[in-house]
Amino acid sequence: MPDQFLQTIDAQTAVLRSSAAKTEGTCDCARTIQRVDWIYHSNAIDGATLTLRETRAIIEGTTLMHRSVRDHFRVLNHLVAILYVEDLIAKQEALR
Repeated sequence: MPDQFLQTIDAQTAVLRSSAAKTEGTCDCARTIQRVDWIYHSNAIDGATLTLRETRAIIEGTTLMHRSVRDHFRVLNHLVAILYVEDLIAKQEALR
């Protein structure tokens, strides 16, 4: 399973690096996927039981009635932190 996962990552990386794929939309899509994966896996380490699909839905603004407010805030607070760090990087500012 890990080998297959790494092969998938390699294939997707090759597509992103190809000259035909270097568009703003592709970069935005890759950034969104990376954020969702990052938030999902970080929260899973902390014991959250949200699925990857549920994590993405919350990021996209959907309220999941069968999930707690804590689950929602866990995802949204992590997203805010990521956006803050990305903004600092874009401005080349130090982390405060």
